[in-house]
Amino acid sequence: MATKNWVADRVIEWLRNEGEVAPSELRRRLVEKYHVALPYHRVRRGKEIAMSIIHGCWDNSYSKMMAFKEELVRRNHGTMVKIDRIQQHDGWHFRRIFISIGACSVGFLIGCRPFLGLDGCHLKGKYKGVMLAATSIDGANRLFPVAYGIVESENIESWTWFLSALYEAIGMPNGLVLASNRQKRLEEAISKIYPLAEYRTCVRHLYKNFKKKFAGNILQKIVWSAANAFTTTSYISSLESLKTINMRAYEWFLDLEKRREIWSRSQFGTIAKCHYITNNISESFNAWVADPRHRPVLDLLDTVRQKIMEMMDKRRTLAARWKRKVVPFVVKNVKESSMCLTEYHVRRSTDYKAEVSYKDKRCEVVLNERKCTCRRWQVSGIPCMHALAFIHSIRGAKWEDYVDDYFSVDKYKATYQMEVAPMPDINEWVITGDGESLLPPISRRPAGRPRKNRIKDFDEVKKGRHKCKRCGSFGNHAKKCKEPEKESDPSMQSMTSSSSVQQAYR
Repeated sequence: MATKNWVADRVIEWLRNEGEVAPSELRRRLVEKYHVALPYHRVRRGKEIAMSIIHGCWDNSYSKMMAFKEELVRRNHGTMVKIDRIQQHDGWHFRRIFISIGACSVGFLIGCRPFLGLDGCHLKGKYKGVMLAATSIDGANRLFPVAYGIVESENIESWTWFLSALYEAIGMPNGLVLASNRQKRLEEAISKIYPLAEYRTCVRHLYKNFKKKFAGNILQKIVWSAANAFTTTSYISSLESLKTINMRAYEWFLDLEKRREIWSRSQFGTIAKCHYITNNISESFNAWVADPRHRPVLDLLDTVRQKIMEMMDKRRTLAARWKRKVVPFVVKNVKESSMCLTEYHVRRSTDYKAEVSYKDKRCEVVLNERKCTCRRWQVSGIPCMHALAFIHSIRGAKWEDYVDDYFSVDKYKATYQMEVAPMPDINEWVITGDGESLLPPISRRPAGRPRKNRIKDFDEVKKGRHKCKRCGSFGNHAKKCKEPEKESDPSMQSMTSSSSVQQAYR
């Protein structure tokens, strides 16, 4: 009889070589190779057994947590790992963990802009939980993980604990910006731990809440226009146009201004040199760690460490080949922008001051102060079109000298100067402390099959194509399909009927 243990023995090599394979795909392969049609749940259970053999048992994963902490701290200078546990009658149970590898915290403070995206993603394993992360961006606009951890859920207490540990790791950098997806619990935690930080709200999530009450394409364009406005005048102009269309929608944003949230570029500070109006950097981190989220907690944490180690090595090697003063993406953007500079008219006042006109608009540019009245230069750190037009009109001037240091190659190399040390096999980790092992968290696994993918909103773009159950082709639906019905496999029919007969006689 094909039991779940039999399934585990047959699929373990597939899972070891390919990583995550869906139970439906494993079921199809078993039919193809062994001519055995098994119920979906039995294949899923067999897969869980095989995954436990490959990645370790869930309970044993928590028992090695203290050893992982000591090994990680011992091998990586400046690393901070905090573990929160709770005592019960049967011993200490795992509750939370915070990790900030020394190479990440030092690299952030030395070379990255003081910008952090905060978000959490749900784990898919036996004990569930949420992985929280603080993600920054390097000089090349790529994600740079600063800290990550696992908590029981996203609530005020867990976010306060995570941000407190983050404060111990990086402190309060000058001009620090914290961005989130408009989570009320996180907002309250930020007000406690980082009351002086600039708190930005993702416009995409803000508009998602706004359109529940005020829908329409015209309102959508106005909201995004206000969000993209760099000057206060343009921001107010956008809201005034909103006022003439829908007064209640205008009052909704007036109430928003009374809160601590910042969502328009006109309100952004000029120290962080980051003009992002969304929290996509956190979404990128969630996608970056999506594959190992179903694994046992220790294997998940170690896999993220390995990904950071390989990422830093690759980028360190890449930066060694750069010869220019600024990073390549800035060079590319400036080169593309310079193609349209002939439409800008420069009227100089002094060697460092000028009026730059484009169509019906005029801006004042001050090169030695790196300012333009459009504010794009101050907020982003990269010369705007007005500044580029003035710089190109000066003989011998180089636009690279007017780019902020955060985008220099030297700053980028400093970000990745430290290495993440490799670690030996789990059996060779040394425990120098009390050696007390942790028990799994106090939680109950919900009934049913764990969900792998989150539920998307109705207006989100759905990836993938629909496969017709009638003809088997993509893009059709069975109810309206006019194509001939796909012939079924006789072997599958015979196996299905035989299995149903066996079930009837049991």
